[in-house]
Amino acid sequence: MRISIKNLLTTLLLFLATIGVAQDHYPVLDRMVTDNAQIFNGEELKQLSIKLKSFQKETSNQLVILTIEDLNNEPIEDYAYKTFEVNKIGQKNKDNGILLLIAKEDKKVRIEVGYGLEPIITDVIASRIIRNELTPEFKNGNYFLGADAAINSLIHELSPAQPASRQNYETPPPTEPMAPSTMETDISSAVRKDSLKTTFGKYVFSTVLMAFLVLSLCFIKVSFDAWVMTLVGAFTNKVSFSRVFGFAYKTGRLFFLGLIIFTFMVFTLLALLFDVYPNQFLFLMEDYKWLAIPILLLITPLIFALMHVKYYGLKLNFALANNDTYFIRKEIESILDLIGMVNSNSNSDGYHYSSSGRSYTYDSGNEEDSNSNSNSYAGGGGRSGGGGASGSW
Repeated sequence: MRISIKNLLTTLLLFLATIGVAQDHYPVLDRMVTDNAQIFNGEELKQLSIKLKSFQKETSNQLVILTIEDLNNEPIEDYAYKTFEVNKIGQKNKDNGILLLIAKEDKKVRIEVGYGLEPIITDVIASRIIRNELTPEFKNGNYFLGADAAINSLIHELSPAQPASRQNYETPPPTEPMAPSTMETDISSAVRKDSLKTTFGKYVFSTVLMAFLVLSLCFIKVSFDAWVMTLVGAFTNKVSFSRVFGFAYKTGRLFFLGLIIFTFMVFTLLALLFDVYPNQFLFLMEDYKWLAIPILLLITPLIFALMHVKYYGLKLNFALANNDTYFIRKEIESILDLIGMVNSNSNSDGYHYSSSGRSYTYDSGNEEDSNSNSNSYAGGGGRSGGGGASGSW
């Protein structure tokens, strides 16, 4: 019944192996306009690219457009922020990048603003641009007109005060040559400011979480095995009614402690390694789906206990009036003793145990303890602080 150290190490290694294959699902940007949703035609892509390229050359501010089909139920704020961080839009130490994200099928849009431009492109200004420039055109299916107007407004806010300088970024005529698709930005190896978001820090923190995850699984397994054997004793008149409740308290306390730790660790690891957040599981609360969890928690140990009784050919007897000391020590307390909840001494009684047949015999000479109790975008290294605004049409 004891938990093998080898099995625990194997489980931990399997969990650690999953870290190595974890991959971000956010796109790597290699051009000024990445039109994955195909809402722009070739000429429109060219005009937007030339405008953004010219603006970057004059100011070093980096405006990037990304269109996608859908968000796959992820909040657009999270998707935009993670894409911004993955591609490091803007220049290192300036954080002067802006991402315009358009989700076609979800009919959502967001302007994600880098740290350095937040004092200029405030949340209020970004929201106004979405409301006045993007939304009206997008409702009519005019994606290029809306995006172009939004870019013009952003350039207007970020450009010097002289009107002449702003005219440099008007939409170029269709006959102008196509600008190169690859951005001319410096590749940055900057370490993120938050140490937990560095590669090393993230994996070290994940390893610590894995250790707690394995510990919680040990708690769950020990308590589950002990409760199953308690039910076996109840079904075969080896554990009295009062002792059943006593063991229910001990095993239940341990089980739910392990379950709480396990749930917290799983959600933390999902968010840290795969960017999957608890709000994506809220659908389980719909139509009473959550009731399946307590029902499974109640039924599963009963099924295992009945299978145990059937497999070893034990006779069902629901009298709940007897306390078989040897059975309690050997099959229940010895399991709980693995984590120090009890201190059993199974060699001091007068019972003999046959492991092959699960049979129990009693020597009447020793009964002293019968009633005892026990227990490929090349960004410049810019970062976003989550500033900006979102909208829908």
